[in-house]
Amino acid sequence: MQREQVVLATSIFRNSVALMAVGLLAKGMGLVIAILIARFLGPSAMGLFAIIFSVALLVEYIAPLGLQDVLIRDVAARPAERIRLWKQASKLALTASLVAAAAFLAAAWFWRDQASIRNSLLMLAIGMPFSAMALLAQSVLQGMEKVLYITWTTFLTRVVSLVALVLMLMQCAGIEAAFLSRVLFQASSAALFILMILRNPPVVQHAAEVHIDLTRTLPFAANRVLTESATRAPLLLLPILFVLADIGLFDAADRIRLTLGIMVAVATTAIMPALSRAFAGGSDDRHALVSYSVKYVCVVLSCAALAISILADVIVRILYGPQFAASGLLLQVLIWAQVLVATDAVLKQTMIASGQEKAVTVRALAGLAALAALVLGLGYAFGLLGAAAGVVAAAAFTLVLDAHFVTRAIGGFDALRFLWKPLSCGALAGGVLVYLNGASPLTRIAAGLAAFLAAALVVRLLPREERVFLRDAVRHGVGR
Repeated sequence: MQREQVVLATSIFRNSVALMAVGLLAKGMGLVIAILIARFLGPSAMGLFAIIFSVALLVEYIAPLGLQDVLIRDVAARPAERIRLWKQASKLALTASLVAAAAFLAAAWFWRDQASIRNSLLMLAIGMPFSAMALLAQSVLQGMEKVLYITWTTFLTRVVSLVALVLMLMQCAGIEAAFLSRVLFQASSAALFILMILRNPPVVQHAAEVHIDLTRTLPFAANRVLTESATRAPLLLLPILFVLADIGLFDAADRIRLTLGIMVAVATTAIMPALSRAFAGGSDDRHALVSYSVKYVCVVLSCAALAISILADVIVRILYGPQFAASGLLLQVLIWAQVLVATDAVLKQTMIASGQEKAVTVRALAGLAALAALVLGLGYAFGLLGAAAGVVAAAAFTLVLDAHFVTRAIGGFDALRFLWKPLSCGALAGGVLVYLNGASPLTRIAAGLAAFLAAALVVRLLPREERVFLRDAVRHGVGR
């Protein structure tokens, strides 16, 4: 491997670690809130909170109209024009956020007789502009690869908002306290991110070339809508078939699964700047970058999913208590959906970097339709476990569609070597653990690791040249 490739891999890894910390803070906040509700109010209240919170997150992430993806790519390609790009995007995002805020205000009026729900919706309406500005500013900083600043800023603002939440709960506040603390986090993060963007403004030489409008963002917006809908859809579909207590059990497992979803952000935002530069410049290494990114995102996620699956029962009981014991098996199934989603995220970003945004949208729409059909169909036939299996099957369906497109239309991607081999290792280990549900932790550890390692040896998951590359990358990362 060339030294330039080692340096690039090390840079991506460092950015990934920093962004993983940001994701952990974000998901950890939601997980802490859910644990408090589960411990004090039980599965039914957990189900109600999960539905409201899922709607809030869905609206928050799609309101910026996909401008996050546009900014990461454009700022990475033209960092000197970051301020003008940010200003243009902010005007569009603020307008869209006000429309979403108006919708939450209308919902608050509809629920005006239920104080807790009404106040929660009012907090969401107030927070929409702050949420849009925070997301856009973070995207600009990611394009600038200021990931350490994002990490520390997010950490500090998360801590402050969490302290505020605890104080409000100690004063017997309701679920609206969670949404108020979220507004505090979003507003403070947006302010600090914007200060960094405006710091030391660069001299712009080609301002006339910079232009962001709805025509450019619509494909990204459609993709964002579909991606976020696919993330939230399983929970929002469950009220059709199940009562609130069942939804609470499902959400307890799904929330842990989505915590692993921080790797989706890592897979996309840490790799996206390098992909954008590689495809924009026609780099000879762009296909290798795609292939190895897909493979090692899959491998890393499989290892994380394996650990969570082995300890699923223990994790659920520690976090939620014995009344949520049924969530353990659900978690063992759902966790593998996140492996597929994160791996597919790299393929999607490859399609975007190569200018194939419409292809992403078409395949995401097909995946969303499959998700709805599989969750409802299998959920009706086999209950909560069937719904969980439907989530996994839908993620696999979308991954197959995207892998086929990348292989055929973009080229340079050996799907067997870089995708199906690592996935087969994870699938075998995951199946063994589901079969051994209820066995002792030691038995599950031994069986899960043995299955994964045996499969890795059979398919030659890490050939010699890759082991050498990984060794060189580690040495470079520690400064040797």
